[in-house]
Amino acid sequence: MDLENTNLVRDFTSQATTGSALYFCCMSSGSAQTPISLPTRSPFILYRLGGQCQEVAGMSVSLETIHIDTEDSANNDLVSGASPDIDISDDNPTTIHLCYYT
Repeated sequence: MDLENTNLVRDFTSQATTGSALYFCCMSSGSAQTPISLPTRSPFILYRLGGQCQEVAGMSVSLETIHIDTEDSANNDLVSGASPDIDISDDNPTTIHLCYYT
């Protein structure tokens, strides 16, 4: 986490990194209300797209979020192209919305 607002994060190998990019592959070829078939043995997560969670046959879904602390000012955060539901704000952590299936 970038608690000191330095855009510097040290990972487990103590190498400094600045800046990051997240890339997503999104598909919107059908309706989120039309159930799809996926393996149901274990819980899993899908990214929320367009404010809706995809219906999955035989699974219940709940909403979850991931909060990512980014640079507090002049952070150049942006979302472009096909991407899941992500909230970006200079005043709050970046929030990624998820769908948790059980």
